[in-house]
Amino acid sequence: MLGDVKENILRELRNSGFPTEIKVTEYLKNKSGLNMRAQNTIYWSYKNQESYLDESENKIRSIDLCATVRYLTLRNNTIKLYIECKKSDRAKWVFYTKPPPILKYQIIDVLQIDKINKYNPFDDVPDSYKTINPHIGLTYQITFRKNDDFYSAQMQALKAIYYCENTPPRKNVKTLIIPVVVFEGGMYRYDVTKKDPEIHEIRYLRYQSHGIPESPIPLYVDVVHIDFFSEYINLIEKEIITL
Repeated sequence: MLGDVKENILRELRNSGFPTEIKVTEYLKNKSGLNMRAQNTIYWSYKNQESYLDESENKIRSIDLCATVRYLTLRNNTIKLYIECKKSDRAKWVFYTKPPPILKYQIIDVLQIDKINKYNPFDDVPDSYKTINPHIGLTYQITFRKNDDFYSAQMQALKAIYYCENTPPRKNVKTLIIPVVVFEGGMYRYDVTKKDPEIHEIRYLRYQSHGIPESPIPLYVDVVHIDFFSEYINLIEKEIITL
């Protein structure tokens, strides 16, 4: 009886996002360890389970990881990643996509009312990158499972940014804040721009979110497969140099 309970617990843990969070943590731990072994101009730090008060529901919540990379020059440019992890052996995430945009760089414009009343960290969520050019997900569908883990993951990342980032960055420091969902499972794209669309397996895209109830504005969420995470971090390091 006890053995069955333990096995059921282990099965649930294996199918949760916790094993994926451990993999992401180990990689970031190794990255931050390089800071001590060499005088790098790229400096990583991270924290697990950053907590915040979700004022809309009066609940304490937490984000799986908050990782920060700094480019140690005179300007100390910074990129912050708010990372939520998910895993499923059964569910497949299918995104309806359009081709990558022409490479440019801009910060997405937010509602004027937010700018007037207080600092809105979504001001620093990039609309596009200078060096990274993935497909854009317009909508999505979860197949082979009823639970919508992607929706809860993106909400968790966006709300963590909204409630944790209370202080605007210094004027002489360029800062990007990026919501990230890391998924260990099947990820696919369905190109809606083609006459005869096909399903393609993917490792990375940007999802065009509609924001959160507290600040319903369009925002982009980076969706990264766990197998692509190390390459994604390399792309972020290249991006920070161009700020």
